Amino acid sequence: MMNITFGKLTDLPHGTLYEMLKDAYSFDGRFAEAWSTQWQEFDNFFSNEPAIARKCGFVTLLSGEPVGFVSWDPRGLPEAVRIGHNCVLSRYKGQGIGTLQMQEAVQRISRQDYPRRIIVTTSDLLIPAQKMYQRAGFRLTSRRKNEHFSGDFLDFEIAFPEGLLSIEQTLECRAHEVMRQYGIREAWESIGAEVNPVGSLSMGLLMNHRDIDLHIYTKELDLAESLKAIARICGNPAAAHLEFHNAAETEEACFEWHLRCPLYGEEWKIDMIQIRKHSKYDGCFEHIAERTAAALTPETKCVILELKNLTPETESIMGIEYYQAVLEGGVRNWPEFAVWRRNHPVRGIHLWCPQGLFRSDRGVSAIPSINKVE
Repeated sequence: MMNITFGKLTDLPHGTLYEMLKDAYSFDGRFAEAWSTQWQEFDNFFSNEPAIARKCGFVTLLSGEPVGFVSWDPRGLPEAVRIGHNCVLSRYKGQGIGTLQMQEAVQRISRQDYPRRIIVTTSDLLIPAQKMYQRAGFRLTSRRKNEHFSGDFLDFEIAFPEGLLSIEQTLECRAHEVMRQYGIREAWESIGAEVNPVGSLSMGLLMNHRDIDLHIYTKELDLAESLKAIARICGNPAAAHLEFHNAAETEEACFEWHLRCPLYGEEWKIDMIQIRKHSKYDGCFEHIAERTAAALTPETKCVILELKNLTPETESIMGIEYYQAVLEGGVRNWPEFAVWRRNHPVRGIHLWCPQGLFRSDRGVSAIPSINKVE
């Protein structure tokens, strides 16, 4: 696993950005001949303007060493932000680092600046860059004539809400990578458990919070057996923190395992709720996810992602609050959502799904679809 993290451009010594650009374009000396002066000016500007450097770029680190960086220009807001450089050192190209750091840039820009579009420009000559931007969710929108040796300019862009969809897809891929790196499914299946994703991951509605919700089903709640699976998962030395709550003797009939672990410089939280089969909540939240996903339209999905994206990091909101507000309450923006939440406070376990009842063969029967709060 690549130990990728993202840091501040201001942590780099003056001249580093210039040297990184020289290295990145060293495959063709004509680039340095044409652009060396602009690269030096760029390096000098970010060195002299640390506040802008902190806000408009980041460095990509592999095991703590700089391997690339991204910068952007926000002066076109609120209409657009334009990516300036997406630089990867020559010896690290072809490893997916450029795509990773471009995806990270899209996430940061969308949360920080809320542009209508993010634009990046490359040229005919740079075919790997074109493919990389497409992998990161950009689409070719225009070609501009250019007599420069590198060929015509090609403009790629992400238009929001397409940008939010691109972010969600990136986070979904990273969530599955977290599960793979830590062997989550294999560990639980080794003790005969059934692993079901629920919540945002199962519905394609991941946004700012890096949360993976899993329901783990076993015939009995045997702590000794459960610890065998947990030991396999925590055998990964990167596993940072584990919390346990024993609710086996409550009506929830479960063990709760909450793991915090890093990937690509982000902290992910994996909530593994181990539930005794045929108990009260067996299958309930899978049904909620299934019904909610079926009720989504492209418009309502984008509204939910936008509301999640606008939620302050200090505010804790259940995913189901967004879904009910949008799908049942017709909420379409943050002010309307704030009013909805004041008028529909939620406490404890909130069992709601669109239009209808939970199926009765999985532990809960005939639960109304509106405001069932425990």
